[in-house]
Amino acid sequence: MASNANLDTYPIIGLALATSPADSSVIAAKNWFHSALTNQREDTRIYWLKMMIETEPINSEMINVAAALQSQQKSDGGWSWVSSYTLSSFDMSAQALYVLGRLNFTGTVIERGTQWIEQHINPLWEAFDEYKTVATTTIALNALQAARINDSANLNAISYGRKAIVATQSANGGYYWNIPKLFDSAASPTTAVAIFALKYYANLTTSEQSAVTRG
Repeated sequence: MASNANLDTYPIIGLALATSPADSSVIAAKNWFHSALTNQREDTRIYWLKMMIETEPINSEMINVAAALQSQQKSDGGWSWVSSYTLSSFDMSAQALYVLGRLNFTGTVIERGTQWIEQHINPLWEAFDEYKTVATTTIALNALQAARINDSANLNAISYGRKAIVATQSANGGYYWNIPKLFDSAASPTTAVAIFALKYYANLTTSEQSAVTRG
């Protein structure tokens, strides 16, 4: 069975790079994922950049890959999984904005990407995106926080999203999938991304700090 760079392979390789960077198998996996960049897909570029930001932050190739990703922004301000797709994806738009923000890209592209996310927030402000899940809310929060655009629309969106995350925490400190929560339960992956999104911000409120500590 062939490996697929677009099926969440990058977290596994990234974790291996963080823990065993000199291991020959890990190096082989890293090189394999790098070779997948030749497909020029937005999602592959995003996943590779996320991996490098955390494991090799001085990798000299990141800026060129990020510039190529920036150029793939669609006319509506979002990004898709691949350029041939007509519609922008909430997931890909948020993740593209996140990696570009982390790499200190600024200007019209970032502003338009931020506006796209803001325009696709659930109108009830219960969460980001029509699916109303903790995962999509944290993806959007990471993107808007990384963009560092301090206009009122962006700051309001961040505030609402962070309040939604805090309010969804289960009694045991963890997080389940849905916003508003359907069960007082928790899942480890969801808890991890929720806590990361809250900790990423500089000025935590008392309730946010409490949620981070409990999580």
